[in-house]
Amino acid sequence: MNDITTTEDPLYSGKVLYSNHKRSVILIRIFQVLLVLTVIAILSNIMELQLLYKMQVEEVNLTILENNDLRQSIIGFLQLGLTIASIVVFLNWFRRSYGNLHRLGVHPNQSESATIWTWFVPILNLFRPFQIMKEIWYETQFTIRKSDVTFQIKEGDLLLGTWWILFIATGILGRIIFQNAMSSETVEEYITGSTLTLFSDILDFAGAITVIVIVKNVSKWEARIVEEITANGGTVKMI
Repeated sequence: MNDITTTEDPLYSGKVLYSNHKRSVILIRIFQVLLVLTVIAILSNIMELQLLYKMQVEEVNLTILENNDLRQSIIGFLQLGLTIASIVVFLNWFRRSYGNLHRLGVHPNQSESATIWTWFVPILNLFRPFQIMKEIWYETQFTIRKSDVTFQIKEGDLLLGTWWILFIATGILGRIIFQNAMSSETVEEYITGSTLTLFSDILDFAGAITVIVIVKNVSKWEARIVEEITANGGTVKMI
């Protein structure tokens, strides 16, 4: 009887990866909650605009104004808290995805730590995080393609470009809104600020959708690589 032998794929054999599944799930959940909260914020901003327009033509009860301010403040604080949480989890997911490319021997263009510090360096933060995300999107797929020639590469330029444009736009708009809030004195100026905030929330909603779509796709491809690593004698650390 002939011996039956199995051949391990050298692409995955002996490799050690860190699971990114938990981060992906948490990140998607946070952005889903953000979507709901953003819809509430959009409705609240519309209500505020209606109130401000009403103030232009008639006197409004002080209690109504105070209730509006309270509602807007509560929603704003919730948005701020969730945004901070989303940033922390996103950066952890981002670094883990890019780091795993290094551990797979892909040799990306940047260091693993660049997934964090490039967001905080002026000028560089206008393009480098986008380049890293593009590497994550395509190199994760190219890794699968190396061992499965039937795997179809999914184009992501439009999705990634939309995500990045929305991110830059909301950042710029946020600064304008802050400056407006610090100097607003008249009803007309408050209307301008509230309109800008409404537009910003709409962009945030669209941006959150792009993040969810990106993370879901990358997570799906990472899960396939994890299966290959496990099947070929590699190690996946669940931390």
